[in-house]
Order: sequence, then C-alpha cells, then structure tokens
Amino acid sequence: MASFDLNKVLTIVDQDKGMARTLLEMTLELGSADMVEMRNLAIAKDYQAAGKVAHKLKSSTATLGFSEVSELMKDLEHYTKSEIDEEIFEQKLQNLESITNDLFEFIRQSLSVELK
Repeated sequence: MASFDLNKVLTIVDQDKGMARTLLEMTLELGSADMVEMRNLAIAKDYQAAGKVAHKLKSSTATLGFSEVSELMKDLEHYTKSEIDEEIFEQKLQNLESITNDLFEFIRQSLSVELK
C-alpha cells in the first residue's frame, strides 16, 4: 500500500483545514469519476483519450503532493503517445487503479478523522 501524507496537503493550504477538506473532497469526487472514465476508455481502446485523462489527474495529484500517483499518471500518459501494447497498458492501468484506490481510501479516512 502506498503512503500518503496529509501534512503535505495542509502545508500547501497554509494549515487551512477547511481548504484542505474542500480540495480533498474535490479530488475524491473528480478523481473517482476520472478513473471510471479512464477504465471505460480502455475498454473502448481509446488509449489516447485515456492518456488525456491521465494528464489531467497527473496535474491535480502533483499539486496536492501525491507524487507517487502523479508519477504513475505521467507514465501512463507518456505510454499512450507511442505504439500501444494492450497487455502492458492494462497492467499500467491496473497498477494505477490500485494506487488511486489507496489514495481515495486515505482521503476518505482523512475527511472522517483528521479533517472532521
């Protein structure tokens, strides 16, 4: 399981817990929808569009200090700009889904405990 640090988010927002809560709620809502969209695009074999979704998520996760997720998004985004091997793409997407599920669980716990 990946490790995430709420203090990075709090540092970005100058310890404003209300702002941190808002940003994490948005990340959870939009990120979850984007991951579903990415999976649907993979099913449709629209890898370039999936790469564009990864680009968007790369930026938002990097901004909040979730560098491990951001790096995986970056890797998937760059992979979609070349010849696609469906099995490799699927492995990358499954890895990304696993770590984003960990991130979303971290956010849920942070919202229910630390940022209550």
